[in-house]
Amino acid sequence: MRAIQERRIVRVGGETAIPVDVRIVCATNQDLRARVEAGAFREDLYYRINVIHLRVPMLRERREDIPWFERLFLREFTQQHGGEPRLLSPAAEQALVNYPWPGNLRELRHCIERACILWGPARLEPEALFENWPHEAIVHANAAGNLDQYIRDCERQALEHCSNQIGHTATYLGISRKTLWEKMKRLQIHALTSDNSEPASGAARTARQS
Repeated sequence: MRAIQERRIVRVGGETAIPVDVRIVCATNQDLRARVEAGAFREDLYYRINVIHLRVPMLRERREDIPWFERLFLREFTQQHGGEPRLLSPAAEQALVNYPWPGNLRELRHCIERACILWGPARLEPEALFENWPHEAIVHANAAGNLDQYIRDCERQALEHCSNQIGHTATYLGISRKTLWEKMKRLQIHALTSDNSEPASGAARTARQS
């Protein structure tokens, strides 16, 4: 707190304050204002770091960007894995745009990389991108217009695909174990393997992440 406010630090064991010229950039997937109101984040720290606030929308909130990322990842993985250039069929492109991407850009990247590795033909179809295509949840969500329900259905499908293993599913979706655990509690799903320990809290979690 003092380093942020005064732009000075004192080395461990030292006595002299050393001026520092730094730019602090913080990133989070949490609503810090709500966390402050809930008493889960220090208010004084929040006001010291919240100078310029930039919100990056979820991928499903900027679907017009998805085709650009599709082409970028296709070029990247074609060069990385070799073979003839890959193309997406119109149906595959539409499927990617329609999908809500609960794992955001990382999930999209993993989806295209998996298709480039496992799919034989150069032209990628929807079934190359989504292992359980066609998704009944997509049909139901489009018909009902309920995006929140659609996302919950997709999250449940991912858990079922990975046999409810927290570590495997978190990697598959490109999210943290803690985020996945919260989703499982919301969906009332329990892990079926030994990989079902709830994330540690406080100092224990901080130590593990570091």
